[in-house]
Amino acid sequence: MGYITPQYAQQQGMLICRIGSTTGYACGVFEEIGRDGQFYFRNIVDRGDSGGAIFALDDKGAYALGVTSNVSDFNKTLAGGMEIASAMEYWGLTLHG
Repeated sequence: MGYITPQYAQQQGMLICRIGSTTGYACGVFEEIGRDGQFYFRNIVDRGDSGGAIFALDDKGAYALGVTSNVSDFNKTLAGGMEIASAMEYWGLTLHG
């Protein structure tokens, strides 16, 4: 259904889901917005999950949000993602589907 920013997902209280090569499909709640395009949500990721799709869900559908980029060294249930909205806008890209 398109893409959204982490700020929008946080404001709407959307469920954040991801798909990882190692750990598969899982969802969690949005936690916080970091610096330089990073955002954090409750989830468990492992090596091999990096680069996997992160998307937000609401009652209308799924929205692209980012890619898995890290996990907290201090809290293994806090996953990090890199948002994609700025790259989509910069390059004039669209999503179809």
